Amino acid sequence: MSGLSILEILSVITAFQLLMLGLVLISMKSIRRQSNRILSLFMFCNALVMIHFLLSLTSTLSLPNIYVFYYLLAPLLYIYTRSMCFKDFRLKPVYFLHGAIFAVTLLYVAFRMLFMEDAMEKWDFYEYIISSVVLHVQIALYVIASLISIYRYRREIKNIYSAVERINLSWLLFIIFAFATMWFTDFIGFILDAFSINLGGTNIYLLVVSVSINLVFANYLVYKGLRQADAFSGLMDREKYSSSKIPDEESSKIVKRLKEAMQREKPYLNADLSIKDLSEHINIHPKFLSQIINSQFDQNFFDFVNFYRIEEAKHIIRNNTDEKMTILEILYEVGFNSKSAFNNAFKKNTGMTPSEFKRTG
Repeated sequence: MSGLSILEILSVITAFQLLMLGLVLISMKSIRRQSNRILSLFMFCNALVMIHFLLSLTSTLSLPNIYVFYYLLAPLLYIYTRSMCFKDFRLKPVYFLHGAIFAVTLLYVAFRMLFMEDAMEKWDFYEYIISSVVLHVQIALYVIASLISIYRYRREIKNIYSAVERINLSWLLFIIFAFATMWFTDFIGFILDAFSINLGGTNIYLLVVSVSINLVFANYLVYKGLRQADAFSGLMDREKYSSSKIPDEESSKIVKRLKEAMQREKPYLNADLSIKDLSEHINIHPKFLSQIINSQFDQNFFDFVNFYRIEEAKHIIRNNTDEKMTILEILYEVGFNSKSAFNNAFKKNTGMTPSEFKRTG
């Protein structure tokens, strides 16, 4: 009984928090207003799921054991992910198709409640199983789609920026994994319920874990989503960065000009160097420069710039006469703004850590 008491308390707190977070997001003024609206809708739907769960848990109302608004959570998280990846994101009519399963389920439940006598008491076990399987398959597919969107985004930003630590959406990746953990906990509970397996109160513990994750992850999602720097509001649509064919003769000239600029003027020392900055420096369109770096150097912009930074760091380490100069000072001097990024790039280019290279040099 104490387990149920804890579950009820957690459910009330979570539902209330979700409603408050949704209201906060609607009232926020930001260049990410559309993202905030999507996130607020996610919070409201999540709150309705929790309210439904709480009413069923306390037997306050006789409700179907299908949490209809759960069908919107994964699609909304996917659409929110897309909105964070692209600065020109707009809610087009096609996005409303992601609510198709929710709409069908809602209509079915409404029809059953309105036109079937004793609909709640006679809710068919197989209806529950089928609807739950559809829900869990849907969530799995949307989680995968969200992860693919972030993977493509993280790959693309390396063609545009030389420092990606603060814009790689690691926090959103964490959120998706947290949501997937909550869903997987619910999925295990569904399996136990479907096969009438009772492992000494395991079902209750799973529900407590699921609701607890929901409470923590929702607050963290809003906190990180609002803190995401407005200065960087996502990529332009990838089609706008598509390459055009450059004649071989012109390509050779650009490569020569690029190498000379990197070796003599060292623009890579700018920690916030972007492909737009470098293209303006050598007077070439960004999309052509991106194509040159990809095709002629077999690298993305991120790795291309970091190669020169690491070469500069190696030069400093080899020729440094000041024994008090630290690795931290070197990484800032050559254009890095993160020790982890410097260590990763150094090992990728030399096979050694900076400290190992310093000892062997």
